[in-house]
Amino acid sequence: MFCSLYTGTDYSEGTLRNKIAVGHSRRSVYVSNLIVNVVAISVAYSIYLLVALCVGLPFLGTFRQLAGKEILVLVICAYAAMAAFADVFTLIIMINSNPITALGINLCIVIVSLCFAIHQLNLPTDVMFWTDAMATRREMTLFLLDFLPGSQIMDFYALKDGLGNFNPGVMLGGSVFFIALSTVVGLMVFRRKDLN
Repeated sequence: MFCSLYTGTDYSEGTLRNKIAVGHSRRSVYVSNLIVNVVAISVAYSIYLLVALCVGLPFLGTFRQLAGKEILVLVICAYAAMAAFADVFTLIIMINSNPITALGINLCIVIVSLCFAIHQLNLPTDVMFWTDAMATRREMTLFLLDFLPGSQIMDFYALKDGLGNFNPGVMLGGSVFFIALSTVVGLMVFRRKDLN
């Protein structure tokens, strides 16, 4: 919501047009909005983690299943997934000047990606999934669980039930891929976008 409404307000109030008129390049405007959105999502996620730790540690105790290094890698992967989501959200709002439409598209992206992840996480619970005949599908499913940002988020929560895959290299690679792809596409489209 923050990404859509924050940047969408710049469109509706003419702020983006004014920034371009006073000499800022479209690239710098896009990147500055992207940075603000990534920082905002990271701050919101940090607050969530802090509250979850403050509430969870007294009831559940310390981390027993993961070592300190694994927890650090998990947190880095989570922040990378959040940055990937922020980048995709920024792309949508920067190419769509209507904040409500962009908000709807962004919410649909989140819902579809999380539903896809839930579906993918249910596959490993099927006995047939682990047969030799399903080896290719199994590898593809486990790869997508680590590669797609929405699946990464669900993968983090599934770790506690023993369902998550947790391959940090693929997770970080997927996040970096989506960050790079959406930034390049966003810059290319926003360069030609009519701001009126």
